[in-house]
Amino acid sequence: MAFSVFLGQGTSNFAKCMALLHGVRILRSLGITKAEIEMDSLVVVKWLKSSRCEVWYLEEYWDEILELLKHQQFTIRHIFRQGNAPADFMARMGSSGCSTRWHSFNELPQPLKGLLRMDKLDFPYLRLAG
Repeated sequence: MAFSVFLGQGTSNFAKCMALLHGVRILRSLGITKAEIEMDSLVVVKWLKSSRCEVWYLEEYWDEILELLKHQQFTIRHIFRQGNAPADFMARMGSSGCSTRWHSFNELPQPLKGLLRMDKLDFPYLRLAG
């Protein structure tokens, strides 16, 4: 399962929080009770480890995240954005207006398939500035 979601305008903390919320909603809908969560937001990782969000306008979303995760066995860790090219690709799709879910590897866009193959083989990914 992979997804991208168009969120409109907002802060990076809002985007990371919403990515986490959408992800845990999907876990719940699929009946998955064990998860390894990787995020490129050290701030959100720290919030989750302490069970405390420090941004008032995210509290309602944060409460839902904590409620959903009560029923999960999960680990969370920070990963640099450069270390998770597939997630970066899907985030860019969402920011360009694409909201979709892919339910199998075969449904994924070809560039994302390539990034996932590289990620699985632990190949480094270099993103060109521009």
